[in-house]
Amino acid sequence: MRLRNPFVNLAIGQLFETLLPDFVLAFAFFTSIAYAVLGKRFGQQRPAMAMSATLGFALSVGLVWWEQANEFSIRDLARLLPFYMITLLG
Repeated sequence: MRLRNPFVNLAIGQLFETLLPDFVLAFAFFTSIAYAVLGKRFGQQRPAMAMSATLGFALSVGLVWWEQANEFSIRDLARLLPFYMITLLG
């Protein structure tokens, strides 16, 4: 069952049908994980920020590429959200 897009009437409503939201979420996740690891290793923060942004970008591009090849998106996980919430809260 395909869910209806609630943002259809907005000017950027079709943007949510692309893989851009997946890329943004993956970039934020991978960059924060990489910065948490590399920030402790390097005394200066600029190299850690640059490396974590580069790693986050590369990993998120790879993830979105894989999602497109396998016809998968983060929107497909919406049906499993109640089970995740029960697991996290329980």
